[in-house]
Amino acid sequence: MEEYWVYHNWQAEKGRKARIHRANCSSCNNGQGVHHKASPRTNDEWLGPFSTKEEALTKAINTKAANLYSCRKCNPWQSSDMPKELKK
Repeated sequence: MEEYWVYHNWQAEKGRKARIHRANCSSCNNGQGVHHKASPRTNDEWLGPFSTKEEALTKAINTKAANLYSCRKCNPWQSSDMPKELKK
């Protein structure tokens, strides 16, 4: 079963950002990120795992981040079915 994670960064971009990833994405690494939690997280967090990408989207929306994205590397959504809340 595929799982999804939300990367939430409250320092990046104006108004914070949240990006939805597949768990096996090299940027996500099952919520470990590229740095594998080597240092204390002061600007960001990984939220999940979620059983569906729709659950991950709900969590991303609940972060109140001004900028919501679908990861371009692992593509949880294709352009044709991308929810209107996500930036391309």
